Amino acid sequence: MQELQMPCFGYEKKMIIVKNSGLFKKETKKKTTNTKEIRDNLEKYLKENIEDIKERIVLVFIEESIDKLNITKTFESMGRNNM
Repeated sequence: MQELQMPCFGYEKKMIIVKNSGLFKKETKKKTTNTKEIRDNLEKYLKENIEDIKERIVLVFIEESIDKLNITKTFESMGRNNM
């Protein structure tokens, strides 16, 4: 989320590529990281700052597979996607 908040120095837009984040998968009991909390914070930030993000950021997620979660719907509402 720090990259989303950081300004684009010297460029009109910046591209952020996130690979195999696990944000689009349902949590299993075995996971030790708090993916749900991270996902919820990211989803909230995206909803609050959607227009600013669309203006200055190209956000690319590369995932092996995804589950239909609230964050997936948030990204679909933001515009173009290839899910």
